[in-house]
Amino acid sequence: MKFIYSYGGYARETVRNIRQKFPDEDVFFVDDMPIDQAISYEQARKLAKNQDATFVIAFANAKLRKQKPNR
Repeated sequence: MKFIYSYGGYARETVRNIRQKFPDEDVFFVDDMPIDQAISYEQARKLAKNQDATFVIAFANAKLRKQKPNR
């Protein structure tokens, strides 16, 4: 199970690489304000519980990446 934290353009480009390398994995977008195909961080944590899950931070803006707390 893979989670991509963001739903912006950079995240949508990142998902292609993830799906190519891990074709059998479920991939979810996670966003602070979920819309369309994105889910909230809390929803992602519930899905990831008791699973082998990976979170990828996919913000193009380095300052924004640094603002996200280690959860």
